[in-house]
Order: sequence, then structure tokens, then C-alpha cells
Amino acid sequence: MKIGRLTKEQIDFFADMDPLLMLERLEFPNCFALAATETDMQTQEELPAGLMVCAKSDDRLIIEWIYVAPSYRMQGIGEQLLVAAFDIAKQLQLPEICAYVNREFGREMVCPDEEEFLGDHLFNKEQQLPGEWLTDLRTLSENPYFKQQKERLPFVTPLQQLTRAKMREALDSLASLEGAAMLYSAADAGAYLDEELSFLISAKGEIRGGILVQCISRNLYDTVGDTLVQAGKEQVLCPVYFCAQSELEEKALLLAAMQAAEKKYAPDTEVHIISRSGLCDRLMHEALPEGGTPSRLLIADVAEYFDQIEQPDDYLL
Repeated sequence: MKIGRLTKEQIDFFADMDPLLMLERLEFPNCFALAATETDMQTQEELPAGLMVCAKSDDRLIIEWIYVAPSYRMQGIGEQLLVAAFDIAKQLQLPEICAYVNREFGREMVCPDEEEFLGDHLFNKEQQLPGEWLTDLRTLSENPYFKQQKERLPFVTPLQQLTRAKMREALDSLASLEGAAMLYSAADAGAYLDEELSFLISAKGEIRGGILVQCISRNLYDTVGDTLVQAGKEQVLCPVYFCAQSELEEKALLLAAMQAAEKKYAPDTEVHIISRSGLCDRLMHEALPEGGTPSRLLIADVAEYFDQIEQPDDYLL
């Protein structure tokens, strides 16, 4: 078995292990993937065996996705991927590794033993995240929150009005702001960014906040017996960055993005929102429909892991 960093050229090779399109994260500069391959003894062909998608934040390494092909389970591949992740965290001097846990989009079918596996590897602390919402434009548009008059709110600038150079400067400015509430930083949001749905807010020449929205095509899956099969594709809007300095600015950005989305996309277009900060939690619950799913980070201490886990084959996935 070989464990190594996945390159963008290898994405198609591991596509069957990526039903949630997590490998799109490789477009972000803070993300990387670890891959495991096995050699077929008869043909000597390299075959995909396991996959882990990670993101580096300022003080922790976050595991977004871990998957081992069914035919290679119980052979220690998940363990080896995790060892590699802990090694990288140690090299980067990050004190913690976190695993993002939710049950959306068929994750229960794909990786049902994830939490038990992580628990065996000292992921023994937990952080509740404010919420995760999977909704659609029609549901959002019917919410009274989005019926407010935009004219009473601060002026916002569509990202599409900026030149490439000015856009890069704006994203750098957003990345330096504190209090962002979404999944990734502004510096990581460039890929798949819908510039018509992304807005900035500024005063006296300084950027005070913004909302950045990506549009991705998501594979739809269904089960036939015990097999997961692709059943089409759909567009999904994903706000990946949101930050403002006042409640009025927050509302202005949300309303601008919503009104632009209504003009461009069909009412049944999915919207996937993950909040990882309590800063905008009140606003999110006011503006978004009920039924948000709390998500969690399972957390392991890197130093404790190396103190207690000695043999790579102690635990198997």
C-alpha cells in the first residue's frame, strides 16, 4: 500500500470515492488530500483504495472527508491515512486535528462507522457548530426576512463589477477581517465563485465585509441494493464566506445575494449553508428556515496521539 498527497491530475482516478465532491476543496490553497493505492498482484496495476480530504486552519487540521473502498476495509488503510494526517499536523506544529461530522448527502451510507473509528483514535473532545442548512431558493424567498426593502440598507458592490486585480485585492482585504462566520476564509473562496451573487460592503475606501457565494454541480446518488449509484447532477449554491461589522451591513449583504440568486437561478436550486462561528448565529436563525442541522467537530490532541498510539495496525477501518 502507498500513501501520498493527491494531485489535481489524479482526481478522476479517485472519483468513485468522492460522492460528495469533496475533492473540489483542492482548489482552495489551504486544502489537500491524502490518497492510498494498492497494487493488483496479477496485473501490477495501481488501484484506488482510500481517500482523506483535509483543510488547514490557523491552529488546527480539519479532516473534511475520509473514505476507504469496501474491498479494502479492515486492512488498516484508514489507520494509515490517519497516521499521515497526524504526521502532517505535527510537522505544521498544529496542536489539534478536528474531524467535521454531519449526516447530510448520504454520508451515513458512505461512511457509517466514521465516528466509532475516530473515537478509537483519541478524537475524544467535541465542539458543537452553530448549524448547517440544506434548503432551496423558493423556501428562502418565502421567508419574511427577505421581504425587507433593500433601499433602507447600506450600499453593497457586486464582485463582478471589479477588475481581476481589484477583486484579488478585495479578497485579500476580506481575508484579513475578523469575525467571518462561514466555512472557509475569503482567500480560499476563488474557485467556483459566482461573482453575480458575491458582494462587498465598504466605507471611506476600506472594505468592512462581504458575502461570497460559490455555485457547484453536485452528484446525486441513490442506492440499488447495497450499491451506491449516481443518479444525476444538480446545482448547489454555497455561501463560503460571510462577514460584516454591523447588523445593517449583515442584512444588506444577505438581501443582495438573495435577490441576485432569485434573478439568476431556478426556485428549486439547492442552497447549502454551514456556519462555523457563533458571531452570526442569531442572524442565521432569523434569516434561514427552521430545521438547521447542528454539526460537530470531533477533536484529537496531536501530542496525546503520539504519546498513546504506537502501532499503525492497532485500529482498522
